[in-house]
Amino acid sequence: MEKKESLIQKLLDKMKKNKEDESIKILQKLKIKVKEVKTVEELETLEKELDEIGILDKEKLEKLKKKRKKQLERQNQSFQERIRCDIETINRIIAVGKAYKQKERQKEEKELLQTREERDRNGGVKQKDRDERTRSGGGRTRGER
Repeated sequence: MEKKESLIQKLLDKMKKNKEDESIKILQKLKIKVKEVKTVEELETLEKELDEIGILDKEKLEKLKKKRKKQLERQNQSFQERIRCDIETINRIIAVGKAYKQKERQKEEKELLQTREERDRNGGVKQKDRDERTRSGGGRTRGER
């Protein structure tokens, strides 16, 4: 079984080997610096300091950088896919809405044509007016009682 050596493990080993106060203080300062790193420039300066001390394993660091870069690319791709999916969904909804409105317009136009044709057949009198005349012709209404 191979023992995986991490940065912290190397720092601890370094502390055990050199029990001098100065090296411990340097490592404690480095620990604080590692926690405070926020930009790439700060990271690069810290890498140089660690390399000068002899703690840094450049191969592992490069692997970690590549891994992190791939993770960021995957996150970006999934974000782009979600956005594209949402845009496709929105476009489909718009298309369905347009088709529905167009069908409604055609339906209304058909109804208007039918009512016009019926009026023309019945001598220009609307069906509603004709029904009212026939109903009001006989009998009393509620207001007359």
